[in-house]
Amino acid sequence: TDVVERERENIVSEFSKFPNGMSTLQFKEFSTTVLTLPSYFACHLFSRIDSENSGSVKLQPMLAFWETMLKKKSPAERFFNVIRNEAHQYIEHNDLLPFMKEVLQTHPGLEFLKATPEFQERYAETVIVRIFYTINTAGNGHLTLREIEASNFVDIFLLVDSEKDINKITQYFSYEHFYVLYCKFWELDTDHDFYIDKEDLLRYANYSLT
Repeated sequence: TDVVERERENIVSEFSKFPNGMSTLQFKEFSTTVLTLPSYFACHLFSRIDSENSGSVKLQPMLAFWETMLKKKSPAERFFNVIRNEAHQYIEHNDLLPFMKEVLQTHPGLEFLKATPEFQERYAETVIVRIFYTINTAGNGHLTLREIEASNFVDIFLLVDSEKDINKITQYFSYEHFYVLYCKFWELDTDHDFYIDKEDLLRYANYSLT
């Protein structure tokens, strides 16, 4: 189709400016403008395509990846293929960690967390758990393409790239929501082993669950 051919031409045209390949920074600009992916997908995608760790992405490996993973694919399929392990037809919790790390490093609304690595880790875990709790309707820890297509996953991930106030992204990413959840978890987890057992849970809301 014209759209597919145009995208291929744009890829070739952009790479013609960098005969020795694109650096990480150059590739980040390319992946957002030409591939229409969030900026925080760029580092992970760069590493996948630069499988030999040469420090640059060249045209032919990029085209090979585009042919298999991006060509004629919907936005949901593109996200799914970039995030998932190539050996799997689903997304696991750990597959999202590289993207969360990049969000934490680059999002202006999370700048203050850079001084507290422990909170960065807890925030990332909480966001991922919220995503799976909402979208993974099968509850098996394997996010499928069908589940992503039936959700707002793509829209929210794109919003993270454009919205500077992370707390306005109330689904999954809000730091304020995370902090409320974290404080309640800490309150219930009296031995602070980061696990809530039956006895911990019974204390919730003054034993209202009993």
